[in-house]
Amino acid sequence: MKKILLYGLSEKENHTARNMAQSAGVPAYVIGDEVLDEKVGDVLKIQEDLNPIHEQIEEEFLLADGFQVSDFLGLLKNERTAQALQNVIKVIVSEENLDWTVRALFSRAGQQAVINRKAAVLQGMIQACNGLDVSGMDAQAQMLLKERLRKSVLLLRSGNYDADKLDQAAKELSESLKGSRRLYS
Repeated sequence: MKKILLYGLSEKENHTARNMAQSAGVPAYVIGDEVLDEKVGDVLKIQEDLNPIHEQIEEEFLLADGFQVSDFLGLLKNERTAQALQNVIKVIVSEENLDWTVRALFSRAGQQAVINRKAAVLQGMIQACNGLDVSGMDAQAQMLLKERLRKSVLLLRSGNYDADKLDQAAKELSESLKGSRRLYS
C-alpha cells in the first residue's frame, strides 16, 4: 500500500504535499522526532498524524512508500507542487532501508542531497562555459581552463564523486574562469 510520511515541512509545504497525495488517493501523515530512532518499516505502519515536533534534524523530508521512481515523479509533475516542495528531500523506501532507523535514512538522504546539489552547481558551471570569451586569457590559462573543464565533465560522468571532490572541481574551475568574460549578456 502506498503511503507518504512528512517530516519537518512548513505548514504550506504540508498542505501542498497532502493535496498531492490526496489527488493520487495516497494517505499522507506527519511524523516528528519521536520516531527518529525507530525502524522505517515500523514507522510505516502508522495510520494517523504523530507529534509534529521536529527539532533534531533541520532538513525537511518526504518519505514515500510503495512507489516506483516513475510513479513518484508523476506526482511531482505539477509545476506548482514541484516548486513548493523543491527544498524538501524526497526519499523512496526500498527493501534495503526498511530496517534502518528513520534517523539513519534521513542522514543518508541528507548527505546525498548535498552531493546532488553540488553536482548540479558544477554542471551549471560547465554549461556556463559555453558562452565564454577566453580570448583575453593567455595560452597557458586557456589550456588550464580546458583541462579543468575536461576533468569536471569526466568527474560528473563517472558518477564516482563525493562532496569534497565536487567542491574541489568547482573551486579549480572557478579559479580558471577568472580571466574569461561572457560573450553574451
